Amino acid sequence: MATASKDIDKARKRISSDFSALATHAEDLLKATASASGDGVDKARAQLKDSLQTIRTQLESVESAAIDQGKAAINATSEMVRDKPWQTIAIAVAVGVVVGCLTSHSVSRR
Repeated sequence: MATASKDIDKARKRISSDFSALATHAEDLLKATASASGDGVDKARAQLKDSLQTIRTQLESVESAAIDQGKAAINATSEMVRDKPWQTIAIAVAVGVVVGCLTSHSVSRR
């Protein structure tokens, strides 16, 4: 359960870092073209600024939703394990048997 939370946190940080790098590059491009003028350039710069702001807002919303869903899944799993420990063990054993059969079958086929 703690591993899932760490994985979610790592993914969130990676996405945030990647987007920050993209936004930085786009802002650098905007600065580099600041001296360029013309209706087309000015319009493109305005559209890029608007797009960056929209993407930032959407990313924050998606990030928040992903974190909330991850926490809910962790809490639901934890609650199930606490409320039904024997069923949880039976499910884990069944999954282990299935995985074991599949891997032994695929190994023996080679």
